[in-house]
Amino acid sequence: SDVYKSAGMHWGDEPVWPGAASADEAVRTMARTVSHELGQPLTVLLGLLELWERGHFPRAHEATLRAELEQVAHELADRVQALTAAQRYVTREFGGCVLLDLVGARLPTGTP
Repeated sequence: SDVYKSAGMHWGDEPVWPGAASADEAVRTMARTVSHELGQPLTVLLGLLELWERGHFPRAHEATLRAELEQVAHELADRVQALTAAQRYVTREFGGCVLLDLVGARLPTGTP
């Protein structure tokens, strides 16, 4: 296609995210990153909902619960936005895993 030709590629060449050794590596890194970045706030959200369901938040504390749920929802939205804004393949290590560096990945290609 014209996209392949403009990138100097030929049909059958594997498009690779700049900086990734292979498309498979980029996919694995993104999958680990999504799991890490969304898993933690989702766990907090589910925990708060379970506490509420079991009656651990009396009516007097419902405003606090609502504020905490709203904060976690905004955190999830921010993380999803950071994931979708990734423009380049920049990684960081966390807990022995290679993850996409969401701050560095948002910078335009060529930015140090």
